[in-house]
Amino acid sequence: MSILVKNLLSELDLIKFTTKSDRESIDREIEKRKGCNCDEAIYFGIVPVEEFEDIVYEVIGHFKEQKIIIKECEKDGRKRY
Repeated sequence: MSILVKNLLSELDLIKFTTKSDRESIDREIEKRKGCNCDEAIYFGIVPVEEFEDIVYEVIGHFKEQKIIIKECEKDGRKRY
């Protein structure tokens, strides 16, 4: 499991929504999309934060509604919790 993926999930406050299996799936999806190691993709910015969030929400699909709420809050300038 990628340390950088785990760290980015923590920074985005999404780690609490993922399991170890989810994080491994996120690693694999990044590697599949970008054709390189997921740590390299995060470190060198090959995966923008927006795309990373999209990958996370695809893997943990049951939180797609949460993504919509977060995006609406960000548009309105409200804090996301």
